[in-house]
Amino acid sequence: RKPGVCYTCNQHGHVAANCKYNPEKKKQHTTVSFREPNGEIRKHQTTDRHILNAVTNDGQLEDEVVEGCDGLVDFRFSNSNNCLKALFDTGSPISLIRRGLVDKENITKNEKLKRYQGIGGKRLKTLGKSMNIIHIQNISFRISFVVVPDKVLGPYDAIIGRDVIMHSRIRTIINQNIRLYSIDDDNSRPEKESCKKVNICNIRSDVSEINKENIGKITNDQLAQFFEIFKKGYSCYIKPPTPETKYEMEIILKKGDPFHYKPRRLSLDQKKKVEIKIKELLDAGIIKESNSPFASPIVLIPKKNNDIRMCVDYRKLNKDTVRDNFPLPIIEDIFDNLGNKRFFTILDLKSGFHQIKLSKESTKLTSFVTPNGQYEYLRVPFGLCNAPAVFQRFINKIFKHLIESEKMVVYLDDILIASETFEEHMEILKQVFEILSKNLLELNLDKCKFIFEEIDYLGYTLNKNGRKLNNTHIESISKFPTPNNVKDVQRFLGLTSYFRKFVKNFASIARPLYNLLKKDSKFMFEKEHFDSFELLKQKLISAPILAIYNPLAETQLHCDASSHGFGAILLQKQNDGNFHPVSYFSKITDNYESKLHSFELETLAVVHAIKRFHVYLAGIEFKVFTDCNALVQTLSKKELNPKISRWALLLENYNFELQYRDESKMKHVDALSRYNMSNKFVDKSFMNVETINVLHESEVENNIVIAQEQDIKILNIKNLLERSNFPNFLLINGVLFRKDCEKNLLVVPKSMLDNVIRLHHDNCGHIGIEKTVHEIRKYFWFSNMKKIVKKYIQNCLTCIFYSPSEKKEGLLKVIEKGNQPFSTIHIDHYGPIQLPSSNRNKYILVIVDAFTKFTKLYPTKSTSVDEVIKHLGDYINYYSRPIRIVTDRGSCFTSNKFEAFVQVHCINHVKVAVRTPESNGQAERINKTLTPMLAKLHDESKQKWDKILHKIEHVFNNTFNRSINNYPSVLLFGICQNSIENENYNIECFIKSKQFDLGKESIQDIRRRAQIKNKEVQEYNKRMMDKKRIKCTDYKEGDFIVLKANNTHKLDAKYKGPYQIKKVLPNDRFVVSDIDGFQVSSIPFNSICSPQNMRKWMHNDIPDD
Repeated sequence: RKPGVCYTCNQHGHVAANCKYNPEKKKQHTTVSFREPNGEIRKHQTTDRHILNAVTNDGQLEDEVVEGCDGLVDFRFSNSNNCLKALFDTGSPISLIRRGLVDKENITKNEKLKRYQGIGGKRLKTLGKSMNIIHIQNISFRISFVVVPDKVLGPYDAIIGRDVIMHSRIRTIINQNIRLYSIDDDNSRPEKESCKKVNICNIRSDVSEINKENIGKITNDQLAQFFEIFKKGYSCYIKPPTPETKYEMEIILKKGDPFHYKPRRLSLDQKKKVEIKIKELLDAGIIKESNSPFASPIVLIPKKNNDIRMCVDYRKLNKDTVRDNFPLPIIEDIFDNLGNKRFFTILDLKSGFHQIKLSKESTKLTSFVTPNGQYEYLRVPFGLCNAPAVFQRFINKIFKHLIESEKMVVYLDDILIASETFEEHMEILKQVFEILSKNLLELNLDKCKFIFEEIDYLGYTLNKNGRKLNNTHIESISKFPTPNNVKDVQRFLGLTSYFRKFVKNFASIARPLYNLLKKDSKFMFEKEHFDSFELLKQKLISAPILAIYNPLAETQLHCDASSHGFGAILLQKQNDGNFHPVSYFSKITDNYESKLHSFELETLAVVHAIKRFHVYLAGIEFKVFTDCNALVQTLSKKELNPKISRWALLLENYNFELQYRDESKMKHVDALSRYNMSNKFVDKSFMNVETINVLHESEVENNIVIAQEQDIKILNIKNLLERSNFPNFLLINGVLFRKDCEKNLLVVPKSMLDNVIRLHHDNCGHIGIEKTVHEIRKYFWFSNMKKIVKKYIQNCLTCIFYSPSEKKEGLLKVIEKGNQPFSTIHIDHYGPIQLPSSNRNKYILVIVDAFTKFTKLYPTKSTSVDEVIKHLGDYINYYSRPIRIVTDRGSCFTSNKFEAFVQVHCINHVKVAVRTPESNGQAERINKTLTPMLAKLHDESKQKWDKILHKIEHVFNNTFNRSINNYPSVLLFGICQNSIENENYNIECFIKSKQFDLGKESIQDIRRRAQIKNKEVQEYNKRMMDKKRIKCTDYKEGDFIVLKANNTHKLDAKYKGPYQIKKVLPNDRFVVSDIDGFQVSSIPFNSICSPQNMRKWMHNDIPDD
């Protein structure tokens, strides 16, 4: 493949990444000369981050200010001979060109094009970008113009900005005329010449921008004074090559065990970009080559401009690092020192980790690997868990004298300056700006607030009269509009019911509003409703709901996300032992975020919440709770995708523990993330700020509260509980429960009775009355439960259509079940099944553990021995090898291959007598229940039967079994298995969240009780069976018998034979085969039979030969 064309120099034979003229490989600084008002000439090295009303040269010549240059140059396009005029502007970070000079096809639309403003604050309108090759003074180079309307540039055809002045291939000298020369031709370099100030266009970059909104209401003279101090001390200050204050970071490990990750695989393009980044860091003296035994992997984070940001994944190092818990100042002490202050400024610092050196012992710990080598940092990198704390110490050190003199307060990366007079304020700002510049620190000017007489800080509003709490926490309640429909009432009650424990007699106050939710009531919002509405708002606003932040208190952050938005609540433990909310956060997702995967949304919710509460969470230990278990697991993985890696590295700056909490316990935050106000009162100004607009409970709990409020009996009990204790009932967040030993059972209102019974009968395979009652009693309570359930089931059409008539069973022969799981298992086939299948399955292989009754159902295509061995092998691998297997005498179980399988696994194989299903009753009982359940569920779901088989299996294993007086899954695993497919899953999770954990019985005790119960049931069943059966005939070896036939037609013979008893076995079992010399059928008969299928036959009935 032939080499392409370099995008940087337009030459053949190499690519841009390897071009010596690549501006990313060698960034140039520009020396600026300007005259101070006192006549002093000052020189300054600047980059794109600064804008100066000054001129530039090659950065090496001695300059003098010379009068007479107009800043104009001639240029032309490579495909044209037309001479055009351009203004050289050292203040513009970009180059501009008139729309009329560029072909439409050559304009590239760029929605993410950086927005620029003129000095007057007016936004510059841009039409796109245009890449062109231009000629200036016999020098040709490629330039990216920003296209603007013709009228913007006035008399000029183009503006040449710092992107050309700082081009890696050219040098610029400005004197009486502007001179450019190529660095490729050293002989063409001119002699030293002087320079002068030139005209400047009203374009500025980010650093020069201080929005008017970020400056307080001061006079024009004061504003001019402030800008002069800002210019001298910060924007135009000549910064030193290294920070004035020397400071080192030391990393202390808990164990110090070396670790070494392999380089992560990168694409060819990524490798080239990494090489460029590594060279830049080496040239800047930030890293060096390493042979350390420690090595962390790199993470590449894509930028919007198709470039990358290279970070190191220090999660392994951070886990072994001793945390630097930098002590934060006490908030009360901060405010005590702010009395009588009039002027306030808040400065927001950018993180300047690279300004801090690493100790020699620590550099090896920061080692990282790339596909091309191993390196280690000499200065503090991004991603170390202690970097923010060390940076905080560095800030406190450089401002030590100002802090001690109480002229400023540093809280994390926020600097608060407060003074009584404007002059004092300017003096402090002058010192602060110079200290920042001397230590190479930069400000986030968009987040800074300069010279305000009233300002918000740490949740308070500060002014000359003192401080007061912000009102943003309660604004959403006080401004909540009067409801216009039932939905609005439900929203308001959902919002306020979360705080009902703070409001005495909440139910009585809210009753008029609940009455509006009744089905038959017409919506009429009258005076009684309005009074209730306003009183509830007033109660909530005046109630002590929100707590005051305390950095010493135990802190939790609850987060949740949905495609609609993000929600979070910051809580702290108070003196009463409960966690109270400190602040609330909600943010609506943008178009990009709403399309993210749910896991990514949950991760981003944590990131947004921590960034929002940064001032509260940085520097302290806290816990983050999420209902996304995958998030907890994923953040501990070695490798993450780039998007998650970027967020994970940001979170490494905070000292927190991430914990999973079931979604049933996170409904308060879920409501925040799903909140969607009606358009009529949307206020976009508080969409991304602290709010409690959406703190309503889940739909499940909200619906329960409303339903209970409409039940007269339940409402009476609630009213009694609000005045005094009621022994058998409990009120939790407005929901009524009944106390039942170790559990709290939800009191079901009348309107929900049918729904609750349906969930536990219809959705559980139409189980019987006793089992349905047992299932309901796990979570619910209502009076006359058995009577109501019996009436429901007796009128269930599905049960009437499909339930079979009861049949008598044969003589029961007790099989020892053992005292632990997998002592004995019963196996049988069910089928063939005529219902539609997804994979041509016709049978079900049933495996039942005799001790626990735990059941496995495997769909199969046939009853072949190969399929039996396959599934039985899977069963053994997943659970355990049984000691004994009981089967019927099907061909698959009597085959040599199956016998070889059980012998290899040392399993005792017991084959029951022919046509005695009760001998294999454990499996046969399942088979009997399978028939109606398959028919019912298939009829209701219309799904193929093998797609719903797992639901039936779940019902078998998680419904009450009388033989063991427990649930099979509890006896095997110690817990009931949950299934999220049930419609009642959310409501069950909600009720579980309200239970009190009073301890659990050990599984050994549960199994001992089950063993006793098993024996009792066996003995009882045997007594019942024996009453219906007569004593077995006294058969002897050699007796002739006939066997019951399989015919079902009325006129067919009921028996067949004769046969002869060859051997008498224990437990009334007999080996029966053909009479010697006489064979009934074409296939020889030999089997073990039960007396219930035999009748004695006299030998004289045998026909002669």
